[in-house]
Order: sequence, then C-alpha cells, then structure tokens
Amino acid sequence: MKHVLNICLLAVAFCLLGATAQAQDGKLEINHLDRLTDRATEAVEISLNEAQMRYLARLMMTDRRSETGLIGLFGKLSGVYVRGFEFDKPGEFSAADLNALRAQLRGPGWQRLADVRERNGEQNEIYVLPGKDAIVGWAAISTEPQKLCVINILGPLDLTELSAVEKEFKLSKCGQGSSQTRRLGGKK
Repeated sequence: MKHVLNICLLAVAFCLLGATAQAQDGKLEINHLDRLTDRATEAVEISLNEAQMRYLARLMMTDRRSETGLIGLFGKLSGVYVRGFEFDKPGEFSAADLNALRAQLRGPGWQRLADVRERNGEQNEIYVLPGKDAIVGWAAISTEPQKLCVINILGPLDLTELSAVEKEFKLSKCGQGSSQTRRLGGKK
C-alpha cells in the first residue's frame, strides 16, 4: 500500500484551509469494520481515547528517551483510531463498508482534501475537520482490492504534529506486516 500520508498534499491542503467547522468531536464510527478481522490475513486495530492518550503521555514522561514533543502532542490529542486489513483475495470488504464511512465524512464541517484513484483499484482519500484556530480532526481512507485502512485522529494538530503521530504509530504501514492481529488500546 502506498504511503497514505502524502506530506506534500497535506502541506498544500493546510495552506488552503480557512473555513471553520461546526462544533463536533470528529470521531468516526469505525467499529462496523471489526467484523472484517476474521476474514483478514492481517488486521491492525488502534483505539486510543482521550484518557488513554493522556495516560500514554504520562507513561512517556517516565522514559527519559521519549521525545518531549510527542509527550506534549499525546497530551493534547483526544483520540487515535485505526483499522487496517489485508486479505488473501479481493472482495472481502464491500462498498457499503466504505459508504458508511464516507457518509460520516460528508457531515458538517468535514472537508475532503484529496481523492486519488489509480487504475489498479487503489484509492486514497484525505479529510480534515477544521476548527477555529487549528485542524481538530483528520481522517484517511485507503483502499486496494485486497487492503483497507481507515485512520481517524482527533485533537488540534498541525502538519508537523501529524507527521509525528504518523511516525510514532507507523500509520503508513496500516494493514501491512506480520500476518497477525495487533491491537493497541481498549474498546470505548
């Protein structure tokens, strides 16, 4: 799967944003995708709510090797939610799965920044939820015939911070790896 977080696209997009979103938290309902875990050869789940993000920040403070910037960033994020799946064959997820996500992203405030489609069936969509002074929500949907990845990050963040979250959680590798289910965080 190509790098989901195309930094160049995001840099341009952040420069173009100016509209203010209506008040909403930006958390997408992605739990309906959990049913795909049994069909996947690889499944990634990250579900960190605000309390878990703050705990992670406090935990990182005890590790002298932790980057100070990440500690502050994790302390202000209100959630990181990821679902990633890789399948043996195409057709394991449906258009209805994707349409349920896209319907939420057509809601008040969300803005689509990019929709890149390739002939091989790959599609990458990037959305932001602008707030008064900062981006308060970010979402990406990345699909290939045998892969699906959904990322939802909540809280005020800029491009540098988004890049730090991507590196820490290895979000560009969503749905890739060692053919086992990985979970981080608990169910909310």
